[in-house]
Order: sequence, then structure tokens, then C-alpha cells
Amino acid sequence: MTDGLRMSDKLDRVTRGGDATSLGVPTQRMVQQAFADGDREQAGKLLDYSREEAHRVFFIFTTWIRAMLSYGEERIADFPARLGAMEDRLGEPPRLTMGDDVGTEELLAAEAALVGEDAARLEAALDALRDAHIAVHDNQADWSWALLTIIQGAQGEEAMGEAMRATMEPWLRERYAALDSMSPTEIFELTIEGMRGHFVGPGRTGVVDVRDEPDRWVMEFDPCGTGGRMRRGDPSRGQAPRTDPPYAFATVEGAYDWTWNRRGVCTYCAHCAMVNEILPIEQHGTPMRVTDYPENPGDRCRWTIYKDPALVPLEAFVRVGKRPPAR
Repeated sequence: MTDGLRMSDKLDRVTRGGDATSLGVPTQRMVQQAFADGDREQAGKLLDYSREEAHRVFFIFTTWIRAMLSYGEERIADFPARLGAMEDRLGEPPRLTMGDDVGTEELLAAEAALVGEDAARLEAALDALRDAHIAVHDNQADWSWALLTIIQGAQGEEAMGEAMRATMEPWLRERYAALDSMSPTEIFELTIEGMRGHFVGPGRTGVVDVRDEPDRWVMEFDPCGTGGRMRRGDPSRGQAPRTDPPYAFATVEGAYDWTWNRRGVCTYCAHCAMVNEILPIEQHGTPMRVTDYPENPGDRCRWTIYKDPALVPLEAFVRVGKRPPAR
């Protein structure tokens, strides 16, 4: 198991590299491994990086939520009433800050455990840090689907493709600014970093199941920490499926390019068709990640990144309404 922390000249920040299997290991587990190996300095670096993983996701959600609130205020006449009704159902309003204050006490406790060389205290502090991050993450994810539900209820599902384009553009522009200059390996590393920051996998620890095949990397999330978790619910945290009453978050009845031309797709999950496939095809000529949306919420979500864009199946273009490239 290797930590692979390094400075990326493409992203101008520290990232995690390494073999595919190690990249699927949660960063907090790597902190404990470095501590067990007696490398307290490296454990501290990994600890800081684990917090940054979560906070980058906070940026995405905060930026998207702000954009959806502005969209609703500008285009939906009764938006305040719809927003108030959703708040009555969902409870706590969406967090609109980047989350720099989240987990500060827990981080200090983990740092103290490193200094004191106390493995039990370190494990407890890391668990508390993850719980603090998950509480904010899940609130923001819930409200992202809630706001999409409000927009769909007001404007109809036919408008949702353009609504997603309009509201996601600010965070997509920042996150993928360097995409044209990144190799498939770097795109894979950025992708799996984001999914660790979404707290995927059993127990929401950030475990990503990865297969390194000759022509592709295949990532599976059981569950995905956003759409998968919201569709399934998380009984350990008292969360019911968000498609159930009283939430009744939206699904898409029709088939559109942005639902992979499938019916009954979760409106939140549909944004993956836009982010992973439609916009990358339009801007860069090929999907960034081929998404296998699970019809059954209990099934795994699967993303595939091809090591050579020329290997992307032509069906990945056709199903989102794009003309396949000549080969």
C-alpha cells in the first residue's frame, strides 16, 4: 500500500497517486497505516489531505446549491413557497458555506493522537472527523436533489437538461479547468479522489472497489455516497430513502439524452450523464467516464474510464444522443 502524495502541476495542489487498488483505499485508513508503520510525519500529511478531500466536495455542492437557488429565484414565480415547503419536509436548510470550519476540533484531536502516539485515540478522532464531514456532505447532497425536485416540479422534466447545464457550469468550470491537459491516468486519479470524498462504500468509509483491466479502470460504489445513498437511505444515520414520503424527491418519467435515454432515472443521478458524458463529448470529443446507472437502488453504481479514448464503446455516445466518432 502506497500513499502516493505528490504535487500536481496540472491542478496546482497535492493529489494522491499510486496503483489502482491503493487508490480505492480511504485516505483515513492510510493515515492509520502510516501511523502503524511509525511514520508520524507522513500520517500527518495524509490526515491534512483527507480533510481536503472532503472540503473539495463541499465546494462543489456549495457552488451548485447557490446556483440552483439563484436559478429558482430568477425563473420560478412561487419559488420561496416551494422552498419553504421543502424545508418543512427535509428540515435543516442547505449549508451555503465552503465548510472550512467543519471538522476542526476532530482534526486537532487526531493531530494530538499522532503526537501522543495513541492508536486508540487516533481511530476515535478519525471516526469523529468522518462523521462531521458526512453530516455536512449528506445535508448538501439531499438539498441538491431537493432543489432539482423543486425545479422539475415547477418547470417540468423536459426543462431539466438545460437547468442542469445552467446551474452546474460554475463548479464544472473550476473542477475540470485542466481536463484537456490531463492524461487518462490523471483523470482516473481525480475521479477516485472525488468519490473517496463522497464517502462511498459500506459504512460510508470511502472504499472504492477498483479493477485495473488492460484497457480500462472500472470503479464500483456500494453505495455511491450521493445518489445511491439517497435512493437506498442510510439506516445507520436514520436516513430513509429520499424517494419515500415525506420527501418524494423527483425521478424522470420520460427518456432523454440526459437520462441515457432510459425512463425512471433518479433526477439527481441524471446529472452524471451530463457531467461524465454529454459535456465531455461536446467539449473534448469523448466521455470522461462511462456511467452504468443501477436501476435497482440496491445494486452497485459503476464508472469506467478507458485508458485510450479511442476504446470508448460507440454506444456510450449513442445513448446520450451524440454522433459516434468515425473509427
